[in-house]
Amino acid sequence: MADTLDDLEHVMGPDFGFGYDDKLGDPNVKPKVPPPPRELPQERTPESLVITFPEQQQFLEWLSVQLVAVKPSTNLDNPFANFSSSVAENRTYTCKEDPRTASRMLLNGLVPGTKYIARLVVNNPSGTVNGKPSEVLLTPPVAPEAPKVKAVMTKFDAQLHFTFPALGQNLTRLIVQCVEEGDGVVAFEDHERVIEAFVPSPQIATECVVERLRPGTRFIARLVCTNEAGMALGSVTEPVITHPRAHQLVEDVTRRTSTQVVFRFDDHGQSLTVLRMLCVRGKGKDFSNATAVDIPNPQTTTRCIVTKLEPNVLYSFRLYAENESGGQMGPICQVRTIEYSPELNDKSGWLYEMPDMSGRKTLGRRLSLRKTRPKRAFYVLDAKLLTWYDEPEGKELGFMHLGKVAEIAHEAGTSEFVMHLKTGKQRHFNVESVDPNVTSEALCTSWVGSLRGAIEGRPSATMSRQDSTTSGGGRSSRNGTTAPAPAASTTSPATATASQPAPPAADSSAPNESSSLPAQEVFEEEDDESFGF
Repeated sequence: MADTLDDLEHVMGPDFGFGYDDKLGDPNVKPKVPPPPRELPQERTPESLVITFPEQQQFLEWLSVQLVAVKPSTNLDNPFANFSSSVAENRTYTCKEDPRTASRMLLNGLVPGTKYIARLVVNNPSGTVNGKPSEVLLTPPVAPEAPKVKAVMTKFDAQLHFTFPALGQNLTRLIVQCVEEGDGVVAFEDHERVIEAFVPSPQIATECVVERLRPGTRFIARLVCTNEAGMALGSVTEPVITHPRAHQLVEDVTRRTSTQVVFRFDDHGQSLTVLRMLCVRGKGKDFSNATAVDIPNPQTTTRCIVTKLEPNVLYSFRLYAENESGGQMGPICQVRTIEYSPELNDKSGWLYEMPDMSGRKTLGRRLSLRKTRPKRAFYVLDAKLLTWYDEPEGKELGFMHLGKVAEIAHEAGTSEFVMHLKTGKQRHFNVESVDPNVTSEALCTSWVGSLRGAIEGRPSATMSRQDSTTSGGGRSSRNGTTAPAPAASTTSPATATASQPAPPAADSSAPNESSSLPAQEVFEEEDDESFGF
């Protein structure tokens, strides 16, 4: 046995007992419990974290860091209770520097958007000590890939439908950003132009619909995901064009004739490849077998003329717009062409001579109406002679010399204007107009003035030529019959709504109402698109 400390040091060595180096620490003392490490937020990435801790200043053989992934089943009071490095999300990192002086470590190879808890583990010859657990650490999300996108058109607006895999990553917010294609990714920096749609349930959502987009426009889009650790901007999609929208047709009623109508519509200003006019007879809802004509210059055209129609026929029109993403039909516009009526002499047109029902009462009156029909004829006023025919160029049915007329008057009713010509017996002529530019009262006044002028031997100046020769079908009167107005000249077309069959359209040899109107000159000046069905 050694008698002195110097002998003991010589026998056992300088590190035995209290014979250790103070700077290195006592190897015979178990290491102190390390404090919880902390994260450096400014250096976090989706796949790595940087943690810091104080220098240990004790004898250590090695130092390591353990990471446990936080799951719903993890006990946060003792997260390392069942720690095993064989679990895929768990990690163990060994410090390669001097364990006594190390103060930070880079933890890489992590899963983006995953929660972790870290602790230090130290060791010396006296044993191994586990440090205190840190707070929950979260990695930022990774930039998502570009979603798949499909253009969708509803009754109200153009939409883009996006699909993508569930992102997880403990996301707190997921946004789909859309912007009109222009400068590529730089366009997203103009926040006033960016359209954003927030995705509910961002961790499990797999689709999103962006609404109220401009029809027929090219868009690019990307995903923006955020969790408590940071934000990631996704890849940008390829440009996709939204479905087009066919605009509402607006008829120019002042140019309606027996064979043509004129439509105006807004400039589409879209990436259109096809703009088509569809037409069916009657109140059409099914346009699958419609007559179709393509309109030139679909992106800039704002008006067109539809020709080669039949007189006094109800048509349904609508526009069809198409581009790369698909096609869309516009609202329906119904138009009835006016009754064909050649302009002859002073005045001419279609009238109905109403039967005298003043002496019929109640049930007998109604029964008599079933047997008695208004007499439809084409009237021509030439000087003082009023003649009527079964058709414009048909058989003469009768005539009346206005010199024998005792009285001319007109009465205003709730739904009709009746003109009386009194000779030996009273004759009733039902006169109405559905032209929005000429009232029924003004039309009837024109006829009365013309008849009086013919009787008195002077020309009629009650109305202008345009207003006094308005043509149109009648609307239902009080006694259930239909009463059309005198047919129009081509300078003032009107809707014809008479329920009786229309006279046959004039052939090429018959007089055409468009011959008196320089329509071709007017339309060429306005650069209208004209086509026939």
